[in-house]
Amino acid sequence: MTAAPTTTGTIGRPLDEELSDAILGAAIELLGEEGYAGLSIAAVAQRAGVHRPAVYRRWPGKLDLAIGALRRLKPPPPDRDTGRTRDDLVAYLVDSGYTKRADQQTQCVLRLHAEMGDEPELADAVEREIVQPRRRLVHRIVERGIERGELRADLDIDLTIDVLQGAIHARKGKADPILTPAEVERIVDLVLGGAGAA
Repeated sequence: MTAAPTTTGTIGRPLDEELSDAILGAAIELLGEEGYAGLSIAAVAQRAGVHRPAVYRRWPGKLDLAIGALRRLKPPPPDRDTGRTRDDLVAYLVDSGYTKRADQQTQCVLRLHAEMGDEPELADAVEREIVQPRRRLVHRIVERGIERGELRADLDIDLTIDVLQGAIHARKGKADPILTPAEVERIVDLVLGGAGAA
């Protein structure tokens, strides 16, 4: 699977980035309106005002295009490495968009998540291309905290990440799913309270 377009086409010509943006924008709109089941290369090409080969040059199939659209909506946050585990985790969560209200386009993310139970290929691709890279980033942040002596040497990193993500998603499941920066800080402090070095 090639979720992101390459910089050159099949015969070596550079791809037009504006055209790539238009295709991704059309895919995001259609995913929000029709969901993954209703997505097709033909429909995206028509919405973007391009021929189907222009889409296939960048994304060889529907799954690749859907993942490309998700990456556009939810790009991986940077690793800020502030020198403090707490600040790194707070920055990661803020950069991940937990403190921002979703706009109309990002509704396609929610719709895709709802469809993944019926689309195992989509679920596997989202896990591999979207979820795991983010988890690896958090893993690095926690590892650095252990190396610096901020966190316990015997800390179960995966369990710590699960607890952090569980708390974040539980809070987002409330009536108002938007977290304030202060709430993010409280959650990080609570999780790190049980992970700190003696």
